[in-house]
Parts: sequence; structure tokens; C-alpha cells
Amino acid sequence: MDTSWPKWPELLAKKLDMEVINLAHMGAGNEYIFASLLEQMISIPLKEIGLILPAWTQCKRKDIKTGGKWNHLTRERTESIHYTTYIHGNMEYRIEQSIIQYYSFQEICKSNNFPFKQVQMIPICRGYDWNDRLQIHEDRGKWDKELLKHIHDSPFIDKIESTFLGWPMDRK
Repeated sequence: MDTSWPKWPELLAKKLDMEVINLAHMGAGNEYIFASLLEQMISIPLKEIGLILPAWTQCKRKDIKTGGKWNHLTRERTESIHYTTYIHGNMEYRIEQSIIQYYSFQEICKSNNFPFKQVQMIPICRGYDWNDRLQIHEDRGKWDKELLKHIHDSPFIDKIESTFLGWPMDRK
């Protein structure tokens, strides 16, 4: 499939008359997004940064960096979140970790005067129960209300500012 069309970062950069640095990787999780942005932020002079805009993804995605290379563990995964809970934490933990990254990113940007916005590109927890191998949703959304409540009960819910476009997300 030809995917050479301009992606949203290129379109936005053109609209804002800025040069784009697109750090996206297929299947990457919020750990990769957070860390790769920080690495760029410390390597580029502030005066050369017009806007930093992470497009956060599903919290179920898991990344690790080994030997200087990022591995997106969930890209190859065939089981649902239920089979990886022991290794990578349950959904409540993953939601909490993502929200902590959103808040941490915000505070790092503010304290260093980086121009920034944030968006939740892919819903934080929808699809967590998809089993690719079996091609089914294992829980059929039975936990959706509880997971959304977990998001809205977070101690960070009122700490994340309007620079996070659409926050808080997933209101049902």
C-alpha cells in the first residue's frame, strides 16, 4: 500500500510555516513518545523550537529501549491485554502511567518555556480487550465505565491544563 501522502504533522507544519520533526513509529506507545520527545527537547536549542505536539496513543502499548534501540512490544503481540498484565501491569496501571507522562511532559515544557500542546490521537483505553489471534473483543466493553472512572478519578485530572486539547478525553 502506498502511504506516501502527507501526514498530519507535515500538513500542520506547512500551515504554521515550520519545519517538522516527526518522531512517530508504527505501534509505538506513550513511553516511546515521552522519551523520544525529551531526547529531542534537550538536543535542539529552544529558539529553534516553534511547537512541540505529542499525539498520545493507547496506554496498552508497551515500549522498551535496549541497546539504544526502541522495541514496541505490543506491535507484534497477538493476545489481548489480559495475557500481558503480569508482565506489563493492568489497565488501571497503564492508564495511570500515561496520565503521569502527560502531566510530566506539561510541567517539563512549562518549566523550560517550550511552546507545546498535547492531543490524544488514539483513545487511551478503547480496544484494550481485542484479541488479534482470535479476532474477538474478549470483554465486549464490560470494563469501559470502570476504566473511564479511573481516568476521571486520577489526582492529575484537574492538573492537566488547556494546552492538552480535548482534555479530559473519553467522556461517556
